Amino acid sequence: MVYSVTDYESLDALKSWEKELENNAEPNVVKFIVGAKCDDTDAEEMVPKQVGVEYAKSIGAQYFLTSAKENIGI
Repeated sequence: MVYSVTDYESLDALKSWEKELENNAEPNVVKFIVGAKCDDTDAEEMVPKQVGVEYAKSIGAQYFLTSAKENIGI
């Protein structure tokens, strides 16, 4: 599941996607939380990495940061 590190609402939206996984995927599905746009350090409102890490941990997911623009984590 992907969210933008420049947008708290996109992180909050992952909760509904997590419910979809709970309802439709196998119980042992491998989950990933991906924080996109990690290159955008000028963004007005950044979601701290630790917030994403803690959310991933709370749902048993792995966590990664990516930037397609800067070819980070691709």
